[in-house]
Amino acid sequence: MKKFALYHNLPLALDDSRVYSLLRSSITGGLSNVMHRINIAGESHISHFHHADNTIISKNTPNIMTHIMGVDFNSLYPSAYSSIKNCFGKRMYIPWHCEFYTTKMDVLNRIIAEHDKLFIVSLKGHIKESHINKCLFFPPIIRNLTFNTNEDIVGTKMMDTMKHQLLHIGKRETKITQLISTHNQFMSFTNEHLFYMIKECGLVIDDLKEMAVFSKNAVFKTFACALMDQLVKAIAEGNKNEALFMKLLLNSSYAYDSMNTEIFPKTALLSKEETVRSQIFLSFVSSQKPGANVSTVEQQPRQAACCTCLQSAVWTLDNAKVWYLRFVFIFMMKCLNLERIHFIEGDTDSAYWSICGHSKLGINQGFDALFINREFNNKHVGYWFPGTSDVKEQKKLLGLTVERVCDWMITLSPKSYTIRCNGIEIMKNKGVNTNDNYMSFAAKVIGMDGTLKEI
Repeated sequence: MKKFALYHNLPLALDDSRVYSLLRSSITGGLSNVMHRINIAGESHISHFHHADNTIISKNTPNIMTHIMGVDFNSLYPSAYSSIKNCFGKRMYIPWHCEFYTTKMDVLNRIIAEHDKLFIVSLKGHIKESHINKCLFFPPIIRNLTFNTNEDIVGTKMMDTMKHQLLHIGKRETKITQLISTHNQFMSFTNEHLFYMIKECGLVIDDLKEMAVFSKNAVFKTFACALMDQLVKAIAEGNKNEALFMKLLLNSSYAYDSMNTEIFPKTALLSKEETVRSQIFLSFVSSQKPGANVSTVEQQPRQAACCTCLQSAVWTLDNAKVWYLRFVFIFMMKCLNLERIHFIEGDTDSAYWSICGHSKLGINQGFDALFINREFNNKHVGYWFPGTSDVKEQKKLLGLTVERVCDWMITLSPKSYTIRCNGIEIMKNKGVNTNDNYMSFAAKVIGMDGTLKEI
């Protein structure tokens, strides 16, 4: 088996428990964060976080938003492991087999300084002060943060909200979020992610702990490109069933079992009868009643399985984050007026932006009113957005398209929002029961009469 894997350049099984532990602790899901909850065209201000005197505050600009635009990365995970050359003429490689593991400080520093190895390293770090305000537009450290839900940590306002919603207070939690430092915790980064943050975001390494070095691999390029060609062919021929099958096959080719999401507690909104049934299972943890006929039920699965090559999963996840960051820092920040745009929320492979554009041009104007360097945009926009209506161009790997435009968006938490497009309300509530038996998400937030209610 080992000879077969070596011959075909396939990732090898790990035989060092230290490498396994480092990789397992490095598994971090896709971006799932909300920066601005309420965004209403003609009412909401474009706002930004600002750092001064060791304090971060939110400041409204005089610009009033006119529309919202959501962008979606084409097959982000297949793009991340495909190892095709990107618009910078470089490849984002996937690891093959582990060459060595080390905790020696001189070796750690030497490998990082060489800039030519594929590695994952555990470190503490922070964004230098001169780069903080730039990075607060879109904090680049997308990692799990472990913290205590005490008032001195989450703040008075959040504490009052947690009490009002009957959430657990004072316990230790781990959440994926966007940061400008590792908060004195050791966090792991692949070489691609680390070098990007050092170069573009001003990351300073405070301490190093351990590192695993791998050989480079681009074996998945043929697989990803072949599946994408089949998808494009099916769409061009009008074969909807084949196109749907190829899309599902491509997007599910990244094996999500590596996330071990099965072991995390799951919360669902259930009816009274469903709640009673759930209580007989060993996975039941607790339940609360936010309403007369509905309960929130927490369940803890008893076991989980993972059949995915762990090092491939880690690099795929981090390469995806790096590509997300490159779109923001290398494209948006260099050609758009950031005083007229802010980030609303992100969900793995999509991002929604609140924009102050021309008041009379409607919601389909995109970034047109924001350009401060149109020459840069004209030169580089084709690397990201489709340049023609050709299907292959629309679906290209490492590209992105406009997912949706709208005039307001209310988002209470990641993956849970309501938007209005051309007068039609669209609700996204992943993981929450949205049957007609329950009041709609939009009705809870906006109110049946259309007036804004306190969240």
